[in-house]
Amino acid sequence: MQLHTLCGLLAVLPWCESSQEPMGHEWQAAKAGDSRGPCPMLNSLANHGFLPRDGRNINYQQATSVLQDALNFDPEPFVGQIRGAMQVSPNSHNGTTFDLVDLDQKPFEHDASLSRAEASTGDSLHFDPKVWAQTASHFGGKGVVSIETAAEARADRVATAKRTDPDFNLTGSGLSTSYAESGLYLIAFGDKTEGNARTDWIRSMFGRWIALPNIMPHTLTNLIVEEERLPYDQGWTRPQEYVSAADVTAMAQKIAAVPVDE
Repeated sequence: MQLHTLCGLLAVLPWCESSQEPMGHEWQAAKAGDSRGPCPMLNSLANHGFLPRDGRNINYQQATSVLQDALNFDPEPFVGQIRGAMQVSPNSHNGTTFDLVDLDQKPFEHDASLSRAEASTGDSLHFDPKVWAQTASHFGGKGVVSIETAAEARADRVATAKRTDPDFNLTGSGLSTSYAESGLYLIAFGDKTEGNARTDWIRSMFGRWIALPNIMPHTLTNLIVEEERLPYDQGWTRPQEYVSAADVTAMAQKIAAVPVDE
């Protein structure tokens, strides 16, 4: 069930109320026919209208400026992927645009995603509640996610993918991206040096647990709902400190340095 439907049915839930979103960037769930990819952050930026809301025909200027406009991130670390997506996009205008769905292929989407299944064994494009539940299980009861916790959650996903995917391959750019994606949510929702990202803010971008009335009286059923939303409604604002390419690299290296079994 899509989130906008749930909000219609459960309007009393506080996270369906208005929030402090920038004017013109109010959250809207993707509609049928909109293009979305495997990256929750880019999908969130489209849901807020920082990228085209339909997720289509994104040009270089839009893809790079949005990172600074919405997140205060230096776009330089992402330029290679942006240009690569334009080159492989079947709908590109002479290699100058891409759709978000075009990122659902290697090397853009890597094995052991935090919220998607493996491409060879499932659906690497769409949010998978079971996959995300495994990642988020490491966050349980914690108000913030530390560098160590992020590393443990990532390593758990890698271990599962190794065990279940006969075509598992996480090397080179895919491995670098894997460390960087955990670093990005730590920086965006925490501190660019120490991490410690707020757990509820992370869940907003990926998926939240909600409680729905069950068919039996006086019982509730827990459900993970994909949201892909910047957590303005929970007090988040664009980071004030500029996040440089060196900051992103340093955080990825800190995650990689945590001694965990994969």
